[in-house]
Amino acid sequence: MLFIIEGISAILLGIFALRFFTDRPKDADWLSPEERRALERRLDTEAEETRTHGYAGIGQALTSPRVIELGMLYFCLVLYGIGFWMPQVLQTFGLSNLRSVSSPLFPIPLQRSAW
Repeated sequence: MLFIIEGISAILLGIFALRFFTDRPKDADWLSPEERRALERRLDTEAEETRTHGYAGIGQALTSPRVIELGMLYFCLVLYGIGFWMPQVLQTFGLSNLRSVSSPLFPIPLQRSAW
C-alpha cells in the first residue's frame, strides 16, 4: 500500500510538472515579456559559452576528472559507508537479529535524508 501511495504522488507531480513547466522561457505564460526576453538572452549566452569553453556533450561531461572524482566520493561515503556501518548502528539500538531487521530498516535513513 505504501508503494501505491508513493507512486500516485510521483505520477501526479509528474503530470503537474508536464502541464505547468515549459521547455523554453518564450513559452512560459507566467513570465512577463521582459523576463522572457532576459531569460532567453541568458540561455543563449550560456549555450554559446558552453560551446566555446565547456562541455559540448554528455560524454565529455561524464569523462571529466571532476565528475569521476565526485562519483567515487559519493560511492565511498554514502553507499559503502551506509552499507558497512548500518548493521552496527542497528545493533547499538538493541536490535539483535540483524538479518530479519536490517532489510526493512535499511532504506529509512536514505529516504529521510533525501527529503
